[in-house]
Amino acid sequence: MNLYELSLEIAVLSERMEIWAEEHEGDVSEFPGLECLEVVEVERDEKILGLAAWTKNLDSEAEAIKAEVKRLTDRARALTARSERVQEWVGLLLGPGRKLADGRCALSWRRSSQVVITCNPQDLPAEFQKVTVEAKKADLKTALKSGKTVDNVQIIEKNNLQIK
Repeated sequence: MNLYELSLEIAVLSERMEIWAEEHEGDVSEFPGLECLEVVEVERDEKILGLAAWTKNLDSEAEAIKAEVKRLTDRARALTARSERVQEWVGLLLGPGRKLADGRCALSWRRSSQVVITCNPQDLPAEFQKVTVEAKKADLKTALKSGKTVDNVQIIEKNNLQIK
């Protein structure tokens, strides 16, 4: 049975056991489906534990992929840096304004412009500044726990499943 079917079976057996208990003054020791209920609950728990173990495997695989991505990103960064250094060297060797080409590549120059800021961004006129506003969640949590009220802010208690 799958988990859905097991949960339904447990619900049906639990309901029958409640009816049995009402008819037998709360005594369920002689309930005919008691053993079956225990077996189904054990089977359900085994499936739940199997799913939890599977999530651990998925997490491990995700971590391995993240490590590989980091390794490849570092490698790509190193190759890009090497390429930039070689391009600078080729530019020095070629000399500004000179062109060179063959069947593999073509070297030429183009003009570009760049904005260089030589002061602190706060010293620029307001129209040329970008302001980012973020909530200080840690400070808000501390204030709310100390009894202060802040409009549109609340602490929500959550239950987070931990699988180890």
